[in-house]
Amino acid sequence: MKKTIVTLLALGGVAAAADTSVLDTAVVGFTNFSSGVADYGTMVDDITISTTDSVTTLSGITFDTAMSSTNNRDSFSITLVLDAAKIGSVSEFTSLAAAYYSDSGAMGFGLNAAGDIKGQWGTSEYNWSAGAMPTEGTITLTYVTGNYSGTSEGSRLYVGDSATFYSSNALRTGGSTYNTIKFNNLGGAIKQAYVHNYCLTQAQVGTLMAETATIPEPTTATLSLLALAGLASRRRRK
Repeated sequence: MKKTIVTLLALGGVAAAADTSVLDTAVVGFTNFSSGVADYGTMVDDITISTTDSVTTLSGITFDTAMSSTNNRDSFSITLVLDAAKIGSVSEFTSLAAAYYSDSGAMGFGLNAAGDIKGQWGTSEYNWSAGAMPTEGTITLTYVTGNYSGTSEGSRLYVGDSATFYSSNALRTGGSTYNTIKFNNLGGAIKQAYVHNYCLTQAQVGTLMAETATIPEPTTATLSLLALAGLASRRRRK
């Protein structure tokens, strides 16, 4: 999969030697979410993907990294790259991305009726706001749960960059086993999505956001591939 990402980076005008170390450790990833194809990740061949309406469900994910040496709570990270202009408004709290251990047992983040990015506990918003969702441009959100700072256990949501985050030591997994991820592609807003089965550090979040920013838009990549194919064909005819 590294070869695929390196090719995309090269097509986007980025040096092929770019470090994709954090992307490489994702268990599943979509570099073009609208395609419906998970084209990246160490567990991509073991995961079942289904889509109903706007919700894409990933079943069979294993979060095998404990929160700390003192407990066995699951740790994981979820990253979405969104086209904010497509999201629109919602009439009630709506999950954007979350990990589930049952139909009503979940942790993640979503959007409420006021347009604020909120943490998610179960199927409801958690009393933890990460500010208003932008109405234009691209925004990257990374939700991590586990030992996120080396000394603090809980959850943290990074908004736009690794320096802007909101933390809660109370929002953490219990003893249940989380094995399902759900993405809600509101208005077709999701451009990229990645899941890691461990808690990304602040530095790793920064690296990941830099890596996702270098992946070209699907149209750009497609046109570049067609151009390369045409060039190769002309060379063969010569």
